[in-house]
Amino acid sequence: MEDRTIRFKTERRSSQWRLLAMMFFITIIALVIGLPAATSLASNPIGRTFYVRAMGDDGASGTLPEQAWKTLERVNDATFSPGDRIYFEGRATFKGTLRFRTGQEGLPNAPITVGSFGRGRAILSPDEGPGIVVHNAAGYVIQDLNIRGTGRTANHADGINFLNDLAGNDKLAFVRIRNVDISGFGEAGIKIVGTGTSGYRDVRITNSVVRDNGRAGIFVHGAFEQQGIGSGYSHADVRIFRVAAFRNSGIPGEKNHSGDGIVLGNVDGGRIEGSVAHNNGWLCDASTGPVGIWTYESRRVLIQRNVSFHNRTAGRMDGGGFGLDGGVTDSVLQFNISYGNDGAGYGLFNYDGADLPWGNNVVRYNASYSDGRKNDYGAITFYSGGPPFGLVTIFGNRIFLRGTRGKAIRF
Repeated sequence: MEDRTIRFKTERRSSQWRLLAMMFFITIIALVIGLPAATSLASNPIGRTFYVRAMGDDGASGTLPEQAWKTLERVNDATFSPGDRIYFEGRATFKGTLRFRTGQEGLPNAPITVGSFGRGRAILSPDEGPGIVVHNAAGYVIQDLNIRGTGRTANHADGINFLNDLAGNDKLAFVRIRNVDISGFGEAGIKIVGTGTSGYRDVRITNSVVRDNGRAGIFVHGAFEQQGIGSGYSHADVRIFRVAAFRNSGIPGEKNHSGDGIVLGNVDGGRIEGSVAHNNGWLCDASTGPVGIWTYESRRVLIQRNVSFHNRTAGRMDGGGFGLDGGVTDSVLQFNISYGNDGAGYGLFNYDGADLPWGNNVVRYNASYSDGRKNDYGAITFYSGGPPFGLVTIFGNRIFLRGTRGKAIRF
């Protein structure tokens, strides 16, 4: 049994709550400060600049504000090259879906940039479709935009969708999504999708809000195919900083989880930090439920200095704060705060059918306050529906059980 060891130490000290509350409000304030509403244009000698205005003309050149294009259709008809920039008029609304395709690749040192100019952020309004779709391409910066669907029940798409379905082990490099506010989509606010071992690497999602969507705030996933150590993950080097994910409801009647805040799946090297997930998942009645911030079938994921609270479930599963789920290895949960969740504050799960072993994970210096409010969860909960756990080391965590019948540790 030497390879299936569990070590833990918990403490209950009510005097620590003031410190936790202070950490919570510092996190919220830092997030608000980190979400600027105004937009500035950085000069870039490489590439061309195109403008789109509500009073523009699709027959114009688009290369000056006074010669701006008018519609998303005109932008979609154009071909862009590394270093090009497309700026939409701040505070104006543009109907439709913005699409980029194979052959429109940016570069890490000369990305294709989509943003706003003037005062405030432009609004992309795709009605029932997706907001921005990038298919089999990378080298993009998407920034300073509000993207609004028609609502999580009327819309059936994602706010921003990056999809790589190329054959082979082809990880497209460089995605930057920052300073965006995305709401009203039936699927995810932001979705990064790989197929097999093809996906994305060097991904950064920062200073953004993903709210009032159906399936998730942020959902990174792919189809795992184990072909030897390190070769089976769809994505690599995915980092999420200072993101707020809230009121993502879940989809009633779905067989699988929905209503998550932030999820990393099939990632080799990931990080979620300084982010907040709350009030998600209340409509999910599936046999696998939602969690505020979690990862699955990934390795080397660091989840630290986040707050996850008041996440819910309509069924008998999950609704927790944080999770290391099936097939997670070499990963760490540390310095997080979980509060008032239906499920576990920190769920350590290994579901049947996970494509990878679970183990060599660490849970340390976290706090749980009044978690496990439903379905007999503990503040820290272990569950395996399939393969046994590997090594997990748990120490230095603070657990407070005020106002709940939950347990500190549950197996």
